[in-house]
Amino acid sequence: MAVVTLAFSASSFGKPFTGSGFLVPSVDGRLIKAATFSTVKWGWYDDSDGVLEEMSRWIVEAAAKPDEVVGLFIDGEVVGGSGLHPRIGSGGLEIGYWVHRRFTRRGIATTTSRLLTNHAFGRSGIDRVEIHHDKANTASEGVPRALGFSLVGEVAVTPETPEQSGVHLIWRFTRDEWVLRGP
Repeated sequence: MAVVTLAFSASSFGKPFTGSGFLVPSVDGRLIKAATFSTVKWGWYDDSDGVLEEMSRWIVEAAAKPDEVVGLFIDGEVVGGSGLHPRIGSGGLEIGYWVHRRFTRRGIATTTSRLLTNHAFGRSGIDRVEIHHDKANTASEGVPRALGFSLVGEVAVTPETPEQSGVHLIWRFTRDEWVLRGP
């Protein structure tokens, strides 16, 4: 079990409310089983670069999809997000991750991806997990490489930023390979 803290701007909810409490959503098959909420702004909260606000939007949007998403935090500070996404066909899940530039190269995405791979293969019907990333993103390439994923292909995509190459690398682990490897 993991404890995940999510923070949202009060304006995200459309109407004001006060206080705090405990919510247990009636959504089966999701990682998020319960949550606390509070409208109190903590003293350590600083969103001067907009990261927390952006993560809040991302999490709200993702909650409406069949994806399983997690926020990544260190000592209460947002450092990134990750998730399992059912966008590679039946029996497969793709791991996506993002880590704030101040926290890269600390093993956060690698550790999270290892845990999500374990979680994915704990589900029935999942026979493969993939990681896709832009070929120019060498930091992201380090994650599947460190975990022992196999590079199985490349696909041309339309770059979204000038830094992207327009080629996505596809890395894969099958359930049988993961079991043999061990967690």
